[in-house]
Amino acid sequence: MKKQILTLIMMLSIMNTLPTNAEATKETTTCVRPPKIHIVIVMGKPKYDCEIFPGICLFLYGTFDRTNPLSAGTYAFYENNTLQIEIQKNEISESLDKKLQEQSVFDLENEYEIPDDISRDLGSDTTIILTPGNYEIQDNGDSYSLNIRCR
Repeated sequence: MKKQILTLIMMLSIMNTLPTNAEATKETTTCVRPPKIHIVIVMGKPKYDCEIFPGICLFLYGTFDRTNPLSAGTYAFYENNTLQIEIQKNEISESLDKKLQEQSVFDLENEYEIPDDISRDLGSDTTIILTPGNYEIQDNGDSYSLNIRCR
């Protein structure tokens, strides 16, 4: 009888240390949001020496170039083959702000390959390539946002 009581006590103490189904589910369903990074995008069409809007000429780390009217400070994150770009209004020229206000669509004529270091920092194991298309420009008050399909 003593042996059975000891076995029962040991089993109960082990069961008390195991997580409940709710706790186990909570641990395994934690969602990790992809990284959001600050980058600079120089907008423009490469075939016109990046001087004609719209288009994308360059993604880089650093601060935006106030002498380049098509330079924009942005935040970006990549998820489900989509790159979301938030163009900060306080990090663009007045002329670029005016262009973004006037247009409701951003026309990306050519594929654009994001540099490997930025692709990696966005959480991708491979180079992110933006696909050509027309993308809606959304005015969010302090920023503009674009959701660009990738492959």
